[in-house]
This record gives sequence, C-alpha cells and structure tokens, in this order.
Amino acid sequence: MPANVPSPPTSPKTRPTVVLVSSRHQGGPVRGGERQLLYLAEGLAARGWRVILVVPPTGSLLREVRQRGLPHLTLRLRPEFSPLAFARLYRLLRNSGATVLHLNDSHAISMGIYARLLRAAPVVVAHKRLTTTPHHIHKYVWGTDVIIGVSRGVVRVMIDAGYPPERLAVVYSGVDPVFTTFSGSREEARRRLDLPEGPQLFTMVAAFAPEKDHLGLLSAFAGEFGPGEPVHLCLVGDGPTMPAVRKRIATLRLEGRVHLTGTLHGEPLLWAYRAADAALLITRVEGLGTTLLEAQAMGIPVVASAVPGVDEAVEEGRSGLLVPPGDEAALRRALRRLAADAGLRERLGRAGRARVEESFTSDRMVEGVLAVYRRLLAAR
Repeated sequence: MPANVPSPPTSPKTRPTVVLVSSRHQGGPVRGGERQLLYLAEGLAARGWRVILVVPPTGSLLREVRQRGLPHLTLRLRPEFSPLAFARLYRLLRNSGATVLHLNDSHAISMGIYARLLRAAPVVVAHKRLTTTPHHIHKYVWGTDVIIGVSRGVVRVMIDAGYPPERLAVVYSGVDPVFTTFSGSREEARRRLDLPEGPQLFTMVAAFAPEKDHLGLLSAFAGEFGPGEPVHLCLVGDGPTMPAVRKRIATLRLEGRVHLTGTLHGEPLLWAYRAADAALLITRVEGLGTTLLEAQAMGIPVVASAVPGVDEAVEEGRSGLLVPPGDEAALRRALRRLAADAGLRERLGRAGRARVEESFTSDRMVEGVLAVYRRLLAAR
C-alpha cells in the first residue's frame, strides 16, 4: 500500500472509512463523473470521514488526486472480473476497516460482487450516471446494496431493467462553489481565450463522443445563422468524434465562426463559460448534464436536448429552453429565440443560477450520499 494511504484503524472509535473506486482509464482530462467523485471525496473528508480513493495507475484522474493530496491506491481493474485486482482491493478494505465501498462507475461494480460475497465491507454502494440501459442487470443486483442515480431518469431506467426499486436512491450531482463565486468580465474572457469580442457566442462544453450531437448542432447553426450574422459557436472539448466535427465545419463553411478550444478545466473552463452568451448541450443521452448546471451557476442561459435527466437539470421556459433530441427545426428556433431576445437571456440566466444554488450544490450532493450511507449502516 502506498505511503499516502493512512494506517489501518487501531480502535473501534476510529472515524468511518469509505473506499471510493473509479476504474475509468482515460488519456484526456477528468470528466464529469470523475469530478463528482473528487467533490464527494473532499466533502466526506471535511465531514470527518476517512477517505481512500482507488484509481487507475495512469491518467488524468490520478494526476488530479495527487494534486489534491487525497489518500489513494492505484489499481488496474481490467479485465473486469480480475481476481488479482480484487485480492488487492480486498486487502485494502480489510486493512483500512472500510465502512463503505463506493463504486463510481459500472465497470467497477464487478468488484462489488466479490466484496458482497466475501463480506469485505458492511455496505456496497454504486453510482449510475447515464440513462443507458445496463447490459447485465444481474451484475448490478449482485454487486451492490444500493444504486445512486444522478437523476430520476437514471432511476427509471434501472427499474425498467429489473433492479429492485427499494434499493435505488436519487442524489443529484453538484456544482463546485467556484462556479457561483467566479468573477471576471465577458470582455476579459474573450481576450484570454482569443475569441472575437463582437458576436454573440453560443458555447457547448462536452466531450466529443458519439452520444453528443455536435454534428446536428453544426447543421442547425449553419442553417439558422448566415455568414453575415454576428453569432458564433464555441465547442469546448475533445474526443473520438473530433475528426468528423472538423470535417462538418469545413463542409458547411463554418471556419471562422466555429471556435474549437480543446478540453479546458480549472480556471480556463471558468473563462470559457464567462465568455458565453448562452450554453448548449445537444445530446442523445445524458444522466443529468453537469455542464448545464455549471453554466446556470454562472448565470448563463441554456439550450439543451430534452432527454431524460437533462429535463431535471433544466426547467423548460424558466431556467432554459429544451428541444426534442434530433429535431433540427426545433433547435434552430430555440437558438434564434435566444439570440434575438436579450431580456429572455437575462431572465433564464437569473432563474437558472437561483435554481442551482437551491438544489444542485456540491454540499447537497455530499449530504445526499451521506444520507444513503447512514440509512444502510443503520439497517445493518
């Protein structure tokens, strides 16, 4: 066990311990689910819990964990049901006196099956972050005591797949307070990111992944706003569909009006939101849409696809505009409506910020997860 993992407890009065496991290996930056894991780890530690993270031995999550000084163990959880990987995890659970084993992604749930069979931790909890139907529902049933869905949409999918409803909980993802306290002008943000100062700017922060509909957004944008109109598009992110996006930009002759920043995180991401007049999330599937929450926390109006989960992050007509997924005509109307009405942008932005501060803070997320832990432990 690495030196930065705390020593095993020596007394029954030792603080409760949670082992948080993420199996997602990635070469790019930390994505939404991993950011939520970090918020949870720091929030639990601030509330007196001993926290140990188990993360892949390479990648951006490991770098972020080290930068934050969080106790951790590196472990490659591949192949999925690796007995060798679980043997190392089992030793950690036993040596640390783990109270809760919390699995942050579906791949890691295989470790929960072993843990429950061998009673390696009193409680096994897992997160489900997308409204995709699980390929193997029995893995979830056998590998967890409770599934935490990040939206009611996620929970509905799990019930439809056959997971016991009494073992499901909804805890919304949370937004870091920095998004509500960040100061800086739109003009400075544009200068920092080398974006034009004059045009309105619609910004989408999302991985370039198959479930995100960047191509549909580009088609709608090109169809609605001609070359002479002062409206531009900014796409923040990277991923496997980037070559197709670049090709579509060239085909539609959108060079100079569509700006690709690559992936941003930390302060550059805050400036990207600040530079925007509106934020977008055009997608085929989602869990909740944390980038929408981040934008709303900064007072930015949003347009998003009305897929399950997103319709809980955005209140149609009050904190943002929702359009049916894949409906280019509806998307064009929503973009035009927002571009043409400054008063609407201001009203949506103000209402969205208030809603995030009320219901979607990282503190509320941590307290919601803690309530699940306490309920399960009390039942034990």
